[in-house]
Amino acid sequence: MPSGIRDFDEITSGLHPSDLILIVTDPKTAKTSLVTSIACNVAQGAGVLMFSSKKREEALLVDMLSTNTGLNIPRSCSKATQDYFHKVVDAAVLLHGRSIFIDDHADNSASSVFSKALSFKQKLDKD
Repeated sequence: MPSGIRDFDEITSGLHPSDLILIVTDPKTAKTSLVTSIACNVAQGAGVLMFSSKKREEALLVDMLSTNTGLNIPRSCSKATQDYFHKVVDAAVLLHGRSIFIDDHADNSASSVFSKALSFKQKLDKD
């Protein structure tokens, strides 16, 4: 399954159902942007479960909206134009129909992640 990022897909041959991918690098290297972009692309055809120990769910959703609009969405939109809001709403509608689930508990252990991922897969298989 393609991630939607050509260079990533060339290196990894895309994503595979059994993959567990950990993105680890130095701070401030756009890990979140990469992961949210992949999640949005993959969620077009499959369920996505994301674990984040640093960012809260709301911040990740703002990142996904930013990725889908190409806009830098600030915490305050007091000077935003009508076109800006239309782009954000369109991106939100696009995300609404996708199966993206975020677990933002900072205290997840490896066994907890495994258990939650297994439960998530079983839920998707039922649907």
